[in-house]
Amino acid sequence: MKYYESNFDEYIQSVNQYNIHPELESVIDSLPKSINDFCNIILYGPSGVGKYSQALKIIQKYSPSKLKYDKKMGITNEKQEKKKTKTEPKRKSKDTHKPLAMTKTTDYLIRISDIHYEVDMSLLGCNSKALWYDIFFQVVDIVSLKSDKAGIIVCKNFHCVYNELLDVFYSYMKHPLQNIKLKFILITEHTGFISNNIFNSCMCIRVKRPENKYYLEMYKSKVNGQTVNNCMKDLDTSTIINAKEIYQCKHLKLTDQLPTDVFNIINNNIIKEMLNPQKLQLAVLRNNLYDLLVYNIDVAESICYILFYFIENNAFKNEQLLSQTIKQTFTFLKYFNNNYRSIYHIESIIVFIICKIHCFENT
Repeated sequence: MKYYESNFDEYIQSVNQYNIHPELESVIDSLPKSINDFCNIILYGPSGVGKYSQALKIIQKYSPSKLKYDKKMGITNEKQEKKKTKTEPKRKSKDTHKPLAMTKTTDYLIRISDIHYEVDMSLLGCNSKALWYDIFFQVVDIVSLKSDKAGIIVCKNFHCVYNELLDVFYSYMKHPLQNIKLKFILITEHTGFISNNIFNSCMCIRVKRPENKYYLEMYKSKVNGQTVNNCMKDLDTSTIINAKEIYQCKHLKLTDQLPTDVFNIINNNIIKEMLNPQKLQLAVLRNNLYDLLVYNIDVAESICYILFYFIENNAFKNEQLLSQTIKQTFTFLKYFNNNYRSIYHIESIIVFIICKIHCFENT
């Protein structure tokens, strides 16, 4: 999704003007015409590949206004907090006051159209279970007043859902609502954490990273011919330091001269520690693993990056060790987000890989 908000119609116009996922057109066209026959959908793929745009293209088929209707709805969540009264520690009084129940009201905005309701799962916070309850049943109240009594709930950033909400999420998908049809579109970057009952009740659509030719064609269709050098002629470069740095980029002859990404820096540090088990310091390794969480790096991509490095460099002595590692990696990806101690699972899989590439005995 774009950093700066756009309305639904702009997303649809962009997709219709230039669709970087032509392989999904046949899939979307094959979906049922009536929302009553619509099934739950999971859209998964890397960040920034257009999952949200494809979701809106799907929803447009069932929107009476073709997503021209774009509003925001406020959800009010009341959380009770106990306020302690001041008491004297030495002197006891018979008239002790009970803690007062204070109601704290929080507002949460969701974007809605005439057919769907968007919920960003990453913004629900630690009180996500109670907040989701309020959001869900307020949506139910709105849908129950419509003539067709049907609606679609879009859950963005579903990979950021809290575990306590994930444990009960399937019960909302299969909630016995009389004469009301609520369907779900889950937008996520990976699916390993999703439970089997949720996964099996959805149609899974992969939104892959587009090929380079689609990016180049889209760039050529939008660029107006103005280059960095042309822009620099119109700027006062004596006072703009950043512009000078951009100007110097034309002197880069090799891609190796580009600054290293944070993803590569952290994962290369982890690989460096894993290659030298004799000099391995657990404190240093743990700090590097914690960096994955601190900088919000995709842990699944990091593990695959590390594993592919050892596979490409023939670090595994035989196929049996490699097969055992792949099976254990699959188990890690499946259960990683289902435990509140994320660092425990990361350390476990890293130590397992170290044992396999150096032929240590399993402990």
